Amino acid sequence: MVSSDGTTENGNGESWSIKRMIFWSADYLVGKGVENARLDAEWLLAEALDMGRLELYLQYDRLLDSVEKSTFKSLLLRRAAREPLQYILGKTSFRELDLLTDKRVLIPRQETEVLVESVLNWGSNKKQGLGNVLDLGTGSGAIGISLALEGECSRVVATDVENDALAVARINAERNGVGDLLEFRSGSLYSTSHSEEHFDVIVSNPPYIPDNEACGLQPEVLEWEPVEA
Repeated sequence: MVSSDGTTENGNGESWSIKRMIFWSADYLVGKGVENARLDAEWLLAEALDMGRLELYLQYDRLLDSVEKSTFKSLLLRRAAREPLQYILGKTSFRELDLLTDKRVLIPRQETEVLVESVLNWGSNKKQGLGNVLDLGTGSGAIGISLALEGECSRVVATDVENDALAVARINAERNGVGDLLEFRSGSLYSTSHSEEHFDVIVSNPPYIPDNEACGLQPEVLEWEPVEA
């Protein structure tokens, strides 16, 4: 496969089983400082082989052909360069959602799932449910789409100052079956709302890392995720 400098090692003709590839690539990613190296290696190999991650274990002794090895190598090198796994795969899971995820948006975090859960719990105690929801700085659309899908919403207005982010959010709303429940608006914070509008819930997960702490972030965040988000 690839050595630490990206060159081929062990010869092109050597056989590589799924099992061997997982163990070798996990060690390789550990050497590059990647957290969850084994899990990431499995996801990347599953992507290269176009199969589910758990299927790898059912075909542990299956040998990879040259095309599969080449495809996996390109994915592995991207992760070794600390590009986030979600950007490489082009997707991520968030609660019940399957979200398109690329360099136009921040990767949804587990903490944001907690925020969604809190809003849903609040709405469950209201006769009218969540009512009209305003999602400020929607990014990938994770919050607004989750509330539209899981909560009792009359409508959800999702805003973002970045049109590229709104494009991703629109795709995510459609692919999760709630495109007709969300309205997307371009603008900063409350500038997109009208004076006569009423919202029962205003939710946002704005940037919360001070600039003076940014240098301590993981390369996946500091070097790859959009600074403006």
